[in-house]
Amino acid sequence: MEKNLNIKREEGVLIGHFPCFGCGGSDPLAIYKQSDGSHTGYCFSNCGFVPAKQIEENFVVEELENYQNGSKPKELSLGDKEFIESLECRGWPERKLNKVVNEKYGVRSEYRGEGRNMEILARYYPIHNREGDVVGYKKRTIPKDFIGIGNTKATNKLFGEEIWESGGKYLCITTGEEDCLALAQTLHTIKGDAEYWTPVVSVTAGDGSIIKQLKASFEFINSFEKVILFFDMDDNAQKYVAEAARLMNPGKAYIAKLSMKDASDMVKSGRSAELKSAFFKAERFSPVDVCTLGQLWEEFEHSVEDDVIPLPPQFSELADLMGGGPAAGEVTVIGALTSVGKSTVLNNIVYHIAMNTPKRTGLMYLESSPREIVRSFLSIHTEQNLALQKYSEMDMKRLKVQFQDMIGRDDRIVTVNHNGSFTSVDQMFEKIRWLVKGMGCEVVVIDPLQAAVPSNENNVIDNFMDSLLKLAKETMVSIIVVSHMKKPDDDKPHAVSEFSLKGSSSINQIAFNTILMSRDKVSDNEKVRNSTKMTLVKCRRTGLTGHAGWLKYDPNSAKITPSGDPYTEAELLEFEQEEFDEKSQGGWSFDKPTEEY
Repeated sequence: MEKNLNIKREEGVLIGHFPCFGCGGSDPLAIYKQSDGSHTGYCFSNCGFVPAKQIEENFVVEELENYQNGSKPKELSLGDKEFIESLECRGWPERKLNKVVNEKYGVRSEYRGEGRNMEILARYYPIHNREGDVVGYKKRTIPKDFIGIGNTKATNKLFGEEIWESGGKYLCITTGEEDCLALAQTLHTIKGDAEYWTPVVSVTAGDGSIIKQLKASFEFINSFEKVILFFDMDDNAQKYVAEAARLMNPGKAYIAKLSMKDASDMVKSGRSAELKSAFFKAERFSPVDVCTLGQLWEEFEHSVEDDVIPLPPQFSELADLMGGGPAAGEVTVIGALTSVGKSTVLNNIVYHIAMNTPKRTGLMYLESSPREIVRSFLSIHTEQNLALQKYSEMDMKRLKVQFQDMIGRDDRIVTVNHNGSFTSVDQMFEKIRWLVKGMGCEVVVIDPLQAAVPSNENNVIDNFMDSLLKLAKETMVSIIVVSHMKKPDDDKPHAVSEFSLKGSSSINQIAFNTILMSRDKVSDNEKVRNSTKMTLVKCRRTGLTGHAGWLKYDPNSAKITPSGDPYTEAELLEFEQEEFDEKSQGGWSFDKPTEEY
C-alpha cells in the first residue's frame, strides 16, 4: 500500500476498525462511509489515507456495514425470513426468465399486477453458509439498487452452489445472479421424461470481491472437470478474468466471450442461441506468455525484499548464505533424520513468520496430531516445554489466554487436519492447492515428503516434486518440504550430504534450496547431544553453500538458540578439566603467581 501519512482522514460515518492489508496490523484500519456511498479508510498504524479503490479491491463493500467494529455479521431476523419466504418464485417476463429457473435457485419476487400487467418490484437471492443453511438474502430493488439482509459475507457459498453436487463435468461462473439464471435457463434441456441442468453459479458481491469469493469456494470449483468463466464483458469484471482462471488447476479454466455485456442482456435481447454457442466455443485459458528479455525488466525492477521469507534471528548464519531466507516461488528441502530436532526448527520458522510478517502459512504436518501442533507452538510462545507437563497439571485457563494472544485476531497459521484419511497423492495435492489458492497461504510446509507419497519409487517422488515446483512457480508460494535421510554411520552422525536424502535424486535437483540437519543423539556430552548442525548444500538464488551454524536446544524451555561448535567447546572443557586434575594431583599451588611455575 502506498504510504500517504500527511493526508488527514476524510470525514464520514465510521463503519469500524479492520485488519490493514498494507501493513498487516490486526485492526488499525478505520473505514468510513462517505456521503456518495463510497468507502474510504485511514490506517492509524503506518499507511495513512486509503482511497475508495483500494477498499473496494480488498473488502466486500456490501458486507462492511454488516459488521460492528469489524467483528460479528448481522443475522437474518425471523421477521425478514418469514416475509421473504412468503413471496413466490415467479418468472420475470421483462428479462425473459421463466418460473422454472427461479424455483430451481429459490429466487423470490415482490410484484404487483398479474399477467401482462405484472410488474416486478424487488428480487431476493438466497445466501447459504458453508453448512448449507440460508443465512441471508441479497435484495435487488428494481431497477438496480442492492442491499444485504442478514449474513451476506463473501465467505458464504456462491449463489447457486448449494444446488449442485461437486465433481461434475462442467461448471459455469457468472458475475451476477440474473446472469446466472439466464445462463442456467439457456443450458437447461428436456429430452423426453429427462431434464438436464448444467451447473451455473455466481459471485454475490461487487467485482472487487470476485477473487475472494472464488477462493472461499475453491474446493467446490476445482472438483469440476471444466470451469467456464462467463464474466461481464465490461472492464470492471474482465480485469479479474485471468486472476480467476489462475485459481483453477492448470488446464481446467475456460473463458467465454459474449457479444453483449452479460448473459442476462443476451437472453433479454432474444440471443439465447448465441449465449449457448459461447458455452461451446469457450477458449481454454493459457497462462503462458512469450516476451523478449527487455520486457522482463519491469518484473525485476518491481521485485521487493518482501519476496524473501525471513528466518528467525537464531538462524543468522543460514540466512546470510540464503540472502535472508527462502523466497516466493521456491521449493526448499530440509533433510533430516528422525529425532534430530527438525520439528522444533520448522515450528520456530513458522512461528517467526506468523508473529513478524503479514504472511499466512499452511501446514501439512502428516505425522503430527492437532494436539501436538497446538502444544508445540504454545511451547515456543510461552517458552516452556509443555511436552514435559501432564495435561492434568496444566493451567488451561492461562494457556488459553496465551494461545489467543499467540494467534491474535488474524490467525496466520492454517493446518490441514488430515486424520490420516488421504487416499491418493492427487487428493493430498488438492489440499495443498486449497491452502494456497483458497486460504491465501504464501508459505506451505509439508512434513515429511515420504508420508505424502505412497512409495519411495523414483517416478512417484519425481512426479510429486515436479508438481510442487509447478505450483510454486504458478502461484509464487514458498514451499518447504521435509525429507527423511538415510542413516549415516553411528560414529559419524554429521556425515550427511544431498545424496543422503531418502528416495529419488529429484528431491535435490528440483529444490531451489537444500538444507541438511544432523545431530549426535547419543553423545555423552549434553551440549553435543542437544546441538543440531545446519548445512546448506544448495541455494540456487545466491549460489552460496557450506556450514550454516549450530542450534542448541533447551529441553526445559523448548527454545533454540545459536551456538558455537559443541565439539570444540567440549574438547576445551575436557582439556581444562584435565589440566585442573593434573594440577590438583601434582600438588600445584594456586597461591603463588603463575610466573613462578
